Amino acid sequence: MACMNEGSPDISVIIPCYNEQDRIAGLLSSLLKEPVGDSAEIIVVDDGSQDDSIAKIRPLLGQGVIQLSRNRRNLGKGFALRRGLRIARGRWVVVLDADGEYDPCDLETVLEPLRTGQADVVLSYRHTRRGQSRAHDVFNWGLSRAVSIYAGTRIADVCSGYKAFSRPLLSPRMLKTAGFGFDLVFVLTVCCARGLSVAQVPVDYRARSYAEGKKIGFRDAVEIMALFTSHVWRWVCRGWSEKQGRRGKALRRPLADSRNG
Repeated sequence: MACMNEGSPDISVIIPCYNEQDRIAGLLSSLLKEPVGDSAEIIVVDDGSQDDSIAKIRPLLGQGVIQLSRNRRNLGKGFALRRGLRIARGRWVVVLDADGEYDPCDLETVLEPLRTGQADVVLSYRHTRRGQSRAHDVFNWGLSRAVSIYAGTRIADVCSGYKAFSRPLLSPRMLKTAGFGFDLVFVLTVCCARGLSVAQVPVDYRARSYAEGKKIGFRDAVEIMALFTSHVWRWVCRGWSEKQGRRGKALRRPLADSRNG
Protein backbone atom coordinates (compact mmCIF):
# COMPACT_ATOMS: atom_id res chain seq x y z
CA MET A 1 0.00 0.00 0.00
CA ALA A 2 1.19 3.42 -0.83
CA CYS A 3 1.04 6.30 1.55
CA MET A 4 -1.81 8.75 1.07
CA ASN A 5 -0.01 11.99 1.76
CA GLU A 6 -1.46 13.71 -1.31
CA GLY A 7 -4.84 13.48 -2.99
CA SER A 8 -7.68 11.17 -2.13
CA PRO A 9 -7.23 7.42 -1.75
CA ASP A 10 -8.88 4.93 -4.08
CA ILE A 11 -9.99 2.69 -1.24
CA SER A 12 -11.10 3.24 2.34
CA VAL A 13 -11.03 0.14 4.52
CA ILE A 14 -13.14 0.73 7.64
CA ILE A 15 -12.48 -1.59 10.59
CA PRO A 16 -14.67 -1.30 13.71
CA CYS A 17 -12.64 -2.52 16.68
CA TYR A 18 -13.65 -3.41 20.22
CA ASN A 19 -11.33 -5.27 22.61
CA GLU A 20 -9.22 -6.93 19.90
CA GLN A 21 -5.75 -6.63 21.42
CA ASP A 22 -4.81 -10.16 20.33
CA ARG A 23 -5.83 -9.77 16.70
CA ILE A 24 -5.86 -6.19 15.47
CA ALA A 25 -2.11 -5.76 14.94
CA GLY A 26 -1.88 -8.98 12.92
CA LEU A 27 -4.85 -7.98 10.78
CA LEU A 28 -3.42 -4.54 10.04
CA SER A 29 0.02 -5.94 9.24
CA SER A 30 -1.56 -8.37 6.78
CA LEU A 31 -3.60 -5.59 5.14
CA LEU A 32 -0.48 -3.48 4.66
CA LYS A 33 0.98 -6.26 2.53
CA GLU A 34 -1.98 -6.39 0.15
CA PRO A 35 -1.61 -4.71 -3.29
CA VAL A 36 -4.98 -2.97 -3.26
CA GLY A 37 -4.24 0.05 -5.42
CA ASP A 38 -2.11 3.12 -5.94
CA SER A 39 -3.45 4.70 -2.79
CA ALA A 40 -5.51 3.48 0.14
CA GLU A 41 -6.41 4.31 3.70
CA ILE A 42 -7.23 2.04 6.60
CA ILE A 43 -9.57 3.59 9.15
CA VAL A 44 -9.69 1.80 12.50
CA VAL A 45 -12.56 2.98 14.66
CA ASP A 46 -11.95 1.90 18.24
CA ASP A 47 -15.32 1.54 19.89
CA GLY A 48 -14.37 2.20 23.50
CA SER A 49 -11.99 -0.75 23.96
CA GLN A 50 -11.09 -1.57 27.54
CA ASP A 51 -8.03 -3.68 26.69
CA ASP A 52 -4.73 -2.84 24.95
CA SER A 53 -6.13 -2.54 21.42
CA ILE A 54 -5.01 1.09 21.13
CA ALA A 55 -1.51 0.24 22.27
CA LYS A 56 -1.31 -2.44 19.57
CA ILE A 57 -2.45 -0.03 16.86
CA ARG A 58 -0.29 2.99 17.71
CA PRO A 59 3.06 1.59 16.44
CA LEU A 60 1.50 1.18 12.98
CA LEU A 61 0.14 4.72 12.68
CA GLY A 62 3.42 6.24 11.53
CA GLN A 63 3.30 4.49 8.16
CA GLY A 64 0.89 7.10 6.79
CA VAL A 65 -1.80 4.62 5.76
CA ILE A 66 -3.62 3.81 8.99
CA GLN A 67 -5.88 6.28 10.77
CA LEU A 68 -7.31 5.81 14.24
CA SER A 69 -10.59 7.25 15.43
CA ARG A 70 -12.04 6.59 18.87
CA ASN A 71 -15.42 6.45 20.54
CA ARG A 72 -15.16 7.26 24.24
CA ARG A 73 -17.43 4.36 25.11
CA ASN A 74 -18.73 1.23 23.45
CA LEU A 75 -21.59 2.29 21.14
CA GLY A 76 -21.78 -0.69 18.78
CA LYS A 77 -20.64 -1.69 15.30
CA GLY A 78 -23.18 0.50 13.54
CA PHE A 79 -22.02 3.64 15.36
CA ALA A 80 -18.39 2.79 14.70
CA LEU A 81 -19.06 2.42 10.99
CA ARG A 82 -20.97 5.70 10.96
CA ARG A 83 -17.90 7.41 12.42
CA GLY A 84 -15.65 5.72 9.87
CA LEU A 85 -17.84 6.81 6.96
CA ARG A 86 -17.57 10.43 8.07
CA ILE A 87 -13.79 10.16 7.76
CA ALA A 88 -13.56 8.00 4.63
CA ARG A 89 -12.30 9.70 1.47
CA GLY A 90 -11.92 6.76 -0.88
CA ARG A 91 -13.84 6.13 -4.05
CA TRP A 92 -14.73 2.70 -2.71
CA VAL A 93 -15.35 1.60 0.86
CA VAL A 94 -14.57 -1.85 2.25
CA VAL A 95 -15.99 -2.96 5.59
CA LEU A 96 -13.92 -5.55 7.43
CA ASP A 97 -14.24 -6.93 10.95
CA ALA A 98 -11.29 -6.58 13.33
CA ASP A 99 -11.52 -10.10 14.73
CA GLY A 100 -9.36 -11.76 12.07
CA GLU A 101 -12.05 -14.26 11.06
CA TYR A 102 -11.88 -12.99 7.48
CA ASP A 103 -8.73 -13.26 5.37
CA PRO A 104 -7.18 -9.95 4.20
CA CYS A 105 -5.96 -11.84 1.13
CA ASP A 106 -9.56 -11.79 -0.13
CA LEU A 107 -9.57 -7.99 -0.34
CA GLU A 108 -8.73 -8.02 -4.05
CA THR A 109 -11.53 -10.53 -4.71
CA VAL A 110 -14.03 -8.28 -2.93
CA LEU A 111 -12.90 -5.17 -4.83
CA GLU A 112 -12.69 -6.68 -8.32
CA PRO A 113 -16.41 -6.32 -9.30
CA LEU A 114 -16.28 -2.62 -8.35
CA ARG A 115 -13.10 -1.95 -10.28
CA THR A 116 -14.37 -3.64 -13.42
CA GLY A 117 -17.77 -1.93 -13.26
CA GLN A 118 -19.66 -5.20 -12.83
CA ALA A 119 -21.46 -4.10 -9.67
CA ASP A 120 -22.34 -1.15 -7.43
CA VAL A 121 -22.13 -3.27 -4.28
CA VAL A 122 -20.17 -6.41 -3.40
CA LEU A 123 -21.41 -8.84 -0.77
CA SER A 124 -19.32 -11.78 0.33
CA TYR A 125 -20.36 -15.25 1.28
CA ARG A 126 -18.35 -17.61 3.44
CA HIS A 127 -17.61 -20.66 1.32
CA THR A 128 -15.42 -22.06 4.09
CA ARG A 129 -16.76 -21.99 7.64
CA ARG A 130 -14.03 -23.48 9.76
CA GLY A 131 -14.99 -23.48 13.43
CA GLN A 132 -18.50 -22.11 12.86
CA SER A 133 -21.01 -23.47 15.36
CA ARG A 134 -24.13 -25.30 14.23
CA ALA A 135 -26.34 -22.69 15.88
CA HIS A 136 -24.67 -19.86 13.95
CA ASP A 137 -24.96 -21.84 10.71
CA VAL A 138 -28.66 -22.49 11.20
CA PHE A 139 -29.43 -18.89 12.15
CA ASN A 140 -27.52 -17.45 9.20
CA TRP A 141 -29.10 -19.91 6.75
CA GLY A 142 -32.59 -19.09 8.01
CA LEU A 143 -32.05 -15.34 7.93
CA SER A 144 -30.47 -15.41 4.48
CA ARG A 145 -33.34 -17.52 3.20
CA ALA A 146 -35.95 -15.15 4.65
CA VAL A 147 -34.23 -12.06 3.26
CA SER A 148 -33.91 -13.73 -0.16
CA ILE A 149 -37.64 -14.44 -0.25
CA TYR A 150 -38.45 -10.91 0.83
CA ALA A 151 -36.03 -9.33 -1.66
CA GLY A 152 -36.96 -11.58 -4.55
CA THR A 153 -33.31 -12.42 -5.20
CA ARG A 154 -30.91 -14.87 -3.63
CA ILE A 155 -28.67 -13.42 -0.92
CA ALA A 156 -26.19 -16.16 -0.06
CA ASP A 157 -24.89 -14.85 3.27
CA VAL A 158 -26.58 -11.84 4.84
CA CYS A 159 -24.36 -11.73 7.93
CA SER A 160 -20.97 -11.98 6.22
CA GLY A 161 -18.82 -9.13 7.51
CA TYR A 162 -16.77 -8.52 4.34
CA LYS A 163 -18.42 -6.09 1.89
CA ALA A 164 -17.56 -3.23 -0.46
CA PHE A 165 -19.44 -0.42 -2.16
CA SER A 166 -19.10 2.93 -3.87
CA ARG A 167 -18.82 5.53 -1.10
CA PRO A 168 -21.72 7.81 -2.22
CA LEU A 169 -24.16 4.92 -1.83
CA LEU A 170 -24.03 4.96 1.96
CA SER A 171 -24.01 8.13 4.02
CA PRO A 172 -23.54 8.10 7.82
CA ARG A 173 -27.10 9.29 8.42
CA MET A 174 -28.45 6.18 6.65
CA LEU A 175 -27.10 3.94 9.42
CA LYS A 176 -29.94 3.71 11.93
CA THR A 177 -28.76 0.65 13.82
CA ALA A 178 -26.05 0.68 16.47
CA GLY A 179 -25.07 -2.96 16.79
CA PHE A 180 -24.47 -6.06 14.68
CA GLY A 181 -27.67 -5.42 12.72
CA PHE A 182 -25.65 -3.29 10.28
CA ASP A 183 -25.14 -6.18 7.85
CA LEU A 184 -28.88 -6.86 7.61
CA VAL A 185 -29.82 -3.18 7.35
CA PHE A 186 -27.20 -2.67 4.64
CA VAL A 187 -28.61 -5.50 2.53
CA LEU A 188 -32.23 -4.39 2.98
CA THR A 189 -31.92 -0.63 2.62
CA VAL A 190 -28.94 -0.22 0.27
CA CYS A 191 -28.92 -3.33 -1.93
CA CYS A 192 -32.53 -4.49 -2.18
CA ALA A 193 -34.54 -1.29 -1.83
CA ARG A 194 -32.57 0.74 -4.39
CA GLY A 195 -32.30 -1.76 -7.20
CA LEU A 196 -28.50 -1.67 -7.33
CA SER A 197 -26.30 -4.12 -9.17
CA VAL A 198 -24.98 -6.55 -6.55
CA ALA A 199 -22.12 -9.03 -6.93
CA GLN A 200 -21.58 -11.87 -4.46
CA VAL A 201 -18.09 -13.32 -4.09
CA PRO A 202 -16.68 -16.20 -2.00
CA VAL A 203 -14.29 -15.52 0.89
CA ASP A 204 -12.47 -17.67 3.40
CA TYR A 205 -13.67 -17.67 6.97
CA ARG A 206 -12.36 -19.12 10.16
CA ALA A 207 -14.64 -18.61 13.15
CA ARG A 208 -13.21 -18.09 16.59
CA SER A 209 -14.75 -19.40 19.77
CA TYR A 210 -16.23 -17.37 22.62
CA ALA A 211 -13.15 -18.31 24.64
CA GLU A 212 -11.08 -16.62 21.92
CA GLY A 213 -13.18 -13.45 22.11
CA LYS A 214 -16.17 -13.95 19.81
CA LYS A 215 -18.79 -11.33 20.67
CA ILE A 216 -21.98 -11.86 18.68
CA GLY A 217 -24.49 -13.88 20.69
CA PHE A 218 -28.12 -14.66 21.38
CA ARG A 219 -29.06 -11.07 22.24
CA ASP A 220 -27.64 -9.88 18.92
CA ALA A 221 -29.58 -12.59 17.07
CA VAL A 222 -32.79 -11.37 18.69
CA GLU A 223 -31.97 -7.77 17.71
CA ILE A 224 -31.30 -8.79 14.12
CA MET A 225 -34.57 -10.72 13.85
CA ALA A 226 -36.44 -7.79 15.40
CA LEU A 227 -34.94 -5.46 12.80
CA PHE A 228 -35.97 -7.76 9.98
CA THR A 229 -39.49 -8.20 11.35
CA SER A 230 -39.84 -4.43 11.77
CA HIS A 231 -38.65 -3.79 8.22
CA VAL A 232 -41.07 -6.33 6.74
CA TRP A 233 -43.94 -4.98 8.84
CA ARG A 234 -43.31 -1.42 7.63
CA TRP A 235 -43.27 -2.72 4.06
CA VAL A 236 -46.59 -4.51 4.57
CA CYS A 237 -48.17 -1.44 6.17
CA ARG A 238 -46.91 0.82 3.41
CA GLY A 239 -48.36 -1.52 0.77
CA TRP A 240 -51.71 -1.65 2.59
CA SER A 241 -51.82 2.13 2.90
CA GLU A 242 -51.10 2.59 -0.80
CA LYS A 243 -53.78 0.03 -1.68
CA GLN A 244 -56.35 1.81 0.49
CA GLY A 245 -55.36 5.13 -1.06
CA ARG A 246 -55.97 3.78 -4.57
CA ARG A 247 -59.29 2.30 -3.46
CA GLY A 248 -60.37 5.63 -1.97
CA LYS A 249 -59.56 7.47 -5.19
CA ALA A 250 -61.58 4.95 -7.18
CA LEU A 251 -64.62 5.45 -4.93
CA ARG A 252 -64.41 9.24 -5.26
CA ARG A 253 -64.09 9.15 -9.08
CA PRO A 254 -67.20 10.71 -10.74
CA LEU A 255 -69.29 8.26 -12.73
CA ALA A 256 -69.41 10.46 -15.83
CA ASP A 257 -70.35 7.66 -18.19
CA SER A 258 -73.38 6.72 -16.07
CA ARG A 259 -74.70 10.30 -16.02
CA ASN A 260 -74.22 10.88 -19.74
CA GLY A 261 -75.27 7.45 -20.97
